[in-house]
Amino acid sequence: MVQEIVKILDYIEENILLEIKLEDISKVAYYSPSHISRWFNRYVGLSLNEYINKRRLSLAALMIKNTKKPIEYVAHFYGFNSSKYFSNLFKKYFNVSPRNYRFNNFFVDLQLKRLIKGGENMKILKISNLVDQIMKNSFNINTLFDTVSVIENCILYEQKNSDIVLIAYFLDEKNDYMLMQVDVNLITGKYVSKLILKTTPSKEIEISKIVKEDDKVYVEYKNISMQKTILASLIPVDTRIEVTTNVLEEIVNESGYENEIINNEMYDEVKELANTLKSANHVYEIENAVKNDNGLLILREFGKEFILLKLLEKKNHLFLFSIYLNFEDGITEINNIYGVLKGIKTVNFVLENNMGCIYLNKELHSQSFLNVNESVPPQFVISFPKGICGRGNWDISNLFHE
Repeated sequence: MVQEIVKILDYIEENILLEIKLEDISKVAYYSPSHISRWFNRYVGLSLNEYINKRRLSLAALMIKNTKKPIEYVAHFYGFNSSKYFSNLFKKYFNVSPRNYRFNNFFVDLQLKRLIKGGENMKILKISNLVDQIMKNSFNINTLFDTVSVIENCILYEQKNSDIVLIAYFLDEKNDYMLMQVDVNLITGKYVSKLILKTTPSKEIEISKIVKEDDKVYVEYKNISMQKTILASLIPVDTRIEVTTNVLEEIVNESGYENEIINNEMYDEVKELANTLKSANHVYEIENAVKNDNGLLILREFGKEFILLKLLEKKNHLFLFSIYLNFEDGITEINNIYGVLKGIKTVNFVLENNMGCIYLNKELHSQSFLNVNESVPPQFVISFPKGICGRGNWDISNLFHE
């Protein structure tokens, strides 16, 4: 089904300025309209109409910000016959009117073209393993949907920035089925689970799948002895559990650090960078900043929340900063780790396997990633090739120059 979804996404891009009908998409993918609607939602995380509207509104937002075309012109250009309807929809998705967006500094969560990456289907029947799988493989919206789409016993029910709600079924120690709501924060890795229902110990009933169509969720059960399938709808009743999004535990430098002035200078430089990034209006501006700065990487990106890494060199010292940006709440957090350089001619900073990798003299020195562990607060960890793992202060000079 992955290839069919890719065809549909390409068809939408090619016809984004035209009227797009489900019947036409059905002919492109060679599946029934109902089948397409169901599987599109599973792989993309939005209904077909929602995705098309968000893509058109996102392109319209770029035109509004980058040109002086009248709002009415932009609305009609992207297929909205009524400028009032366009404005209402724009405000619904972006929480700001088109006019206010043009003349003021607002960050809007643009819907980029969805890219699909296939994978082997799997069932993960333990909650901690499910969260671990999602945290290890989800670094932005695309990779989140790719990860969830191949987990057969799980669906993504809701997503707002880095907060997601999963509906999944698991097996307990008695092999009884449990249908659970799992709220996860994709920045911290913290999660809260809540039991929705549990099968009776008779072993007569098993959950076969969970399906999401538009905003409705259905759970399919099978009565094994009667060979009967039951389809039940799931109705949320104030089940949303708020998750704390205060993300990075501050990393404190050792008190005996010999050159605190350099540290303060670097911090001020990164703070200025963070404030510049915070004035961005959409993700493209942040991505352009990363392209133009060899020492800047995006590590995690969910809606209006970002974690970036910034590497700075000064006076034989190397500084690695983490920058957390939350455009919705106006939060900026900066934390740093530092080291001393000795005999190093070249320093390279690249993103590999969703980790910030530092190469010294073209040899891999360290990998930076967000460590998620139930026993300690989430924080950045430096992992060294020799098997040494350290938090906070790290000294480069002792590793390759013994």
